[in-house]
Amino acid sequence: RKDLFKMVGNSDHAMFAAAYLKWDSYAPTERRNYCDMVGLSMMGMRDVKKLVKQLDSSLSTAGYRPSEESDRNAKSWRTIRACVVAALAPSQIVRVLRPSAKYAETLGGAKEKDGEARELKFFIQTGMDPTLENKQDTSSGMRTIYRRYHDVAEERVFVHPSSANFSTGNYSCPWLVYHELVRTSKPFLRDATECSAYALLLFGGTLKVQAGNSTIIIADWLRLAANARIGALIGGLRKTIDQLLQRKIQDPNFDITVTTEMKLVNTLLVTDGLGF
Repeated sequence: RKDLFKMVGNSDHAMFAAAYLKWDSYAPTERRNYCDMVGLSMMGMRDVKKLVKQLDSSLSTAGYRPSEESDRNAKSWRTIRACVVAALAPSQIVRVLRPSAKYAETLGGAKEKDGEARELKFFIQTGMDPTLENKQDTSSGMRTIYRRYHDVAEERVFVHPSSANFSTGNYSCPWLVYHELVRTSKPFLRDATECSAYALLLFGGTLKVQAGNSTIIIADWLRLAANARIGALIGGLRKTIDQLLQRKIQDPNFDITVTTEMKLVNTLLVTDGLGF
């Protein structure tokens, strides 16, 4: 599992996708051994395969037939993580509060230390009681911690020990998305995927540009440092993407991948805006 997690990046969802693809590549007689090796349920994997076949059949019936081009990014994990962000944002986003950077003296000068998972704090949006700001609520029998972030009410949550992200101490982007939140002794995130800046800009929700602060606000909560020009360009690109997707829905045979705009989106997601 550690090898799969390292390959796909900080994502439980992409890690499971990678595990399924690996499982499906084995001969039927070898699949149980693979399940035993990575701690997966053979019955569960068979159920997933049935769901994949059902989805594929439904898409084909609707006119969206598989092709070499449609599978071109099947193992581009940045693209797959962006798909997860598009599916779960903006309603299931997590803010990561990182501690101040620490440095160690080396022969080559000061070097930033790796982060530790126990030092990170995670928050989701919530409809909190304003009297509980920066306080703990135990009325429900569960310890709940509230706070505010730029006037947005937040609740502290915790990464579940079963998540591959439980021991992650460094995130390049301080925003995650999650699928399942369970409330036991604490509110736990059962799974999480690290976002990228361009996945959030393209799929994270409504954009507001604060030119004076060089800040882009997404879904009235997320904040990314960027100049106003980037906000304007992304806003125009998103409108074009919506038009192309609408045309694709109306005409499944329309090849959206050859358009300049979709090529640009793919490059932004794969390179995180670096272009290479």
